[in-house]
Amino acid sequence: MRFKDTLGISHKLKIVEHELCRQIEVELAKLGLTLPQYTVLSCLEEKSTATNAELARKSSVRPQTMNKIMQNLERDGFVTKEKNSGHGLKQDFTMKPEAKKILCDAHALVNNIELKMVHGISEEKIKEFEDILSQCLYNLY
Repeated sequence: MRFKDTLGISHKLKIVEHELCRQIEVELAKLGLTLPQYTVLSCLEEKSTATNAELARKSSVRPQTMNKIMQNLERDGFVTKEKNSGHGLKQDFTMKPEAKKILCDAHALVNNIELKMVHGISEEKIKEFEDILSQCLYNLY
């Protein structure tokens, strides 16, 4: 039984997130990408070089999972790895130029899904919603 004071917001957020991810995964598959791979390439677009641990943190996955994602991205020719100059055991990953085109295409697909999600909602309400989500995240930290 739900407590009287709870709103069920976490459940609604989870349902929206699940459907959003499902639709993104379907579209990214057309480009030969998975959602975790897209997330990693997006991180590397923001910060041109990153370690496995940094990418795992930013992508909310375990380092072991990130190892596999990075192996697949390297195998597919999307990233390169080099020894970290500051730490001999760490490796830095960099996105290859070939990945930038596919990432651009992926961004367009994801953008279309996001536009579908907010269809019929005013720009003012979308901005307010983004602000509310940011405040919720802030409150949780």
